[in-house]
Amino acid sequence: MVRTYKPKTDRKNINEESIEDAIREVLSKTLSIRKAADKYGIKTATLQHRIEKARKSFEATRPLSTIEASSSLQAESSLSQAGPSSSQIAPSMEMAQIASSSAHTTTAALSPHTATATSSNIYGSKYTV
Repeated sequence: MVRTYKPKTDRKNINEESIEDAIREVLSKTLSIRKAADKYGIKTATLQHRIEKARKSFEATRPLSTIEASSSLQAESSLSQAGPSSSQIAPSMEMAQIASSSAHTTTAALSPHTATATSSNIYGSKYTV
């Protein structure tokens, strides 16, 4: 006889309206999470998880304040000053194109001694392909 498994937890059908009401009350600081969960008959862990999701989605869509905007601009300018200049990037881009074009050539017609190309990595050390 085949065994029928029953679930270990009793999952409730949670009313989404009551969860939304509880989230509104917690975010407006009218009730604590535990009191809102008791009032609306929701598990505290479920309510906590939903509130974290609501806060994350709010943070992602919220416009930056003037302080945050100015600090992000300062960070961008300091990073652009610390990074390599465009004159340093251009030669390595050319070397990458040369290396990729030499990799596409077929080596069947060439002898093993003639199929070498010199390239450099981002740190400037050269290696032979």
